[in-house]
Amino acid sequence: MTQKRNEIPKQTRLVMDVTRTIPASPLTAQAAAALIMAGWEDPIQPRTAAALFMGASYVGNLAHEGVEAGILTPQESAAIQGVVELAMQVWKFHAVNGTINENA
Repeated sequence: MTQKRNEIPKQTRLVMDVTRTIPASPLTAQAAAALIMAGWEDPIQPRTAAALFMGASYVGNLAHEGVEAGILTPQESAAIQGVVELAMQVWKFHAVNGTINENA
């Protein structure tokens, strides 16, 4: 699928442009399969993947604020940040490339 740049909001595209993309892998396939099994459209639309990408980004911001507020330890925040970065890479892959089913 060719990504139409205007399907994704400009602010999201800017954040996506500075995020590394994960290569196609069992992880990207499992992420797509989990959403499809939960009732989301098949194939997952780029705009949906971009929304998940931004949702992960916001979780990272909340973890940072949690440390500043004394709710989370720096170690807990670092663990969250690692998961957030991986999630952002997975959803950027789907936003840019479409789903595994779509490319088959």
